[in-house]
Amino acid sequence: MLSQTFKFKKITLAIALTLPLLNGCSGTSGASSADTSNLTTTDITVERGPVLNAVVKDKNGKMAVAQGNGVYRFTGDFEYPLETTGGVIDLNHNGLVDDGDLKTDGLKLRANEGKVLTLASTLAINTELQQKLIDNIDLTADAIQTHTPTNDKAIAALSDEIYKYCIENGITDASTLTTEQWEAIELNIQNRIANYLASEKTAAELEQEMVDGLVDPLNPPPLLSQAEIDAINNNEGTHSLEATLATLPVYDLTDEQKATLAFMWNEEKMAKDLYFSLNDLYPSQTLYNIATNAETEHQNSVAALLQRYNLDLEYYTDPSYSFSQEQLDSYPTGSFSNSDVQALYNALYSEGAASAQASLEVGCKVEVTDINDLNTYIEVAGEAQDIKMVFENLRKGSYSHYWGFDTALKAQGVTDGCCSLGADFCHPEYPANDMQQQGQGSADGTGEGMRLQKGKH
Repeated sequence: MLSQTFKFKKITLAIALTLPLLNGCSGTSGASSADTSNLTTTDITVERGPVLNAVVKDKNGKMAVAQGNGVYRFTGDFEYPLETTGGVIDLNHNGLVDDGDLKTDGLKLRANEGKVLTLASTLAINTELQQKLIDNIDLTADAIQTHTPTNDKAIAALSDEIYKYCIENGITDASTLTTEQWEAIELNIQNRIANYLASEKTAAELEQEMVDGLVDPLNPPPLLSQAEIDAINNNEGTHSLEATLATLPVYDLTDEQKATLAFMWNEEKMAKDLYFSLNDLYPSQTLYNIATNAETEHQNSVAALLQRYNLDLEYYTDPSYSFSQEQLDSYPTGSFSNSDVQALYNALYSEGAASAQASLEVGCKVEVTDINDLNTYIEVAGEAQDIKMVFENLRKGSYSHYWGFDTALKAQGVTDGCCSLGADFCHPEYPANDMQQQGQGSADGTGEGMRLQKGKH
């Protein structure tokens, strides 16, 4: 039998998912704060070759959403300058991250105007370099701001020569080239343009030859390894949550889906705060590591979804309210916007405060409950790939944390680990990390499937 605390937990979920539906009957009619039906859209093409999986932002940090093949879309107003971070250069132009593609390796693409982000538009950020492009390279201002390496061989040749120079000299922002640096490569640019224009090969084929020419022991190009390809395609490794979300569409969420985001932010914060607070009473590497290395980032990954959909934590169904990081930061340890989560935290803290063993047992209960809830929430996410992706990642983390607490209990002499709490908390079927599969467990609980860099899982 579940404890009264966890019976209560299931009731709180029902309340959290029902309230917004009732609110929707009062006149707001479920209007989405991310409703984009009446807003204009602007597509920006990002190319060195096509750049996949990048983060494209405007001056104010507004993110464009990837449409595929290097195209990113802003919905509504945005403000120049634009800038990219991260991403992969799709060298074979097949729209996929695969063998032989190039890391951007910190290379930024920027633009002060226009509908493209290329190395030409990046150079043009520097007005002196822009004038040299016009006067010495015979590019027009229109070509700089609208043409890409795919549709203009001169832009392709310029891009390839500048890229080669940046890679060989560790330069990530081409707009910072000095006059001396420009003069050192201007003739090479002119010659490459002449060769490209005279060639019957496509710009993509010529680009491939340029990359192949960089392959030498001293200056290899930043090609993706198979491990990095697998990590990106599986949303693992150091691939950032921002970049992953940027590749997925923005959906018109139902009130129920919005409720899951608000509730999950509170729930992930509860787990983090609970583990930190219990660790203060009974210092434990397991409690500390899970709270520090995972639950903090779990909370932030849900916050990224709240921001993506511009949802207020409390009034998430009301489009007159908007996302506020300051609001999220205003809740101190052990304080939550959801009164049911607040009551749950209080009950679990009292239970875990009884002893060092009890503090770890609470961890088993929290992770099993999270997994049960996430199983439901993943179904609620429906076609919303971004929510489903984040929630599936949270569930992977909870599997790992469960085994971390199981191992920690066994280390204290509790032979059956989490299973000592009864059938409801005994789950040998949960996927195990590599250490646990080897019979060692994961005492720190940090073996999640996806690790993301900034405020992510």
